[in-house]
Amino acid sequence: MRLRCPVYKQLAELELWSHCNTDKSSSEICEILEDTVILYPNIHNILKVLLTMPVSTASAERSFSCLRRMKTYLRSTMSETRLTGLALMNIHHDVAINSEKVLRDFDATGTRRIPLLFQD
Repeated sequence: MRLRCPVYKQLAELELWSHCNTDKSSSEICEILEDTVILYPNIHNILKVLLTMPVSTASAERSFSCLRRMKTYLRSTMSETRLTGLALMNIHHDVAINSEKVLRDFDATGTRRIPLLFQD
């Protein structure tokens, strides 16, 4: 795989690629790229490098770390539903909660308890 190419060729190729493939899904772009390797050799090489890079697993690791902190020996007797709810609240602590909506929903149910779930 040759990575040496004059800059003007790279820019021209990128300009052509961006105009041709703006509203395509990633699978359609891969099919187009297979058919046009000769026309877009640099983009083909760049995408091959990008596809071989590892995918980040930081969010999954963060979730498991959160569960490990919460599921201690003393809390191992809590139900799975409660653990799931607490884990979701801990993982998504940055989600803004509209307290007025929660109060309206609570008042509308007429009960003393409501399940607090994340809903859009």
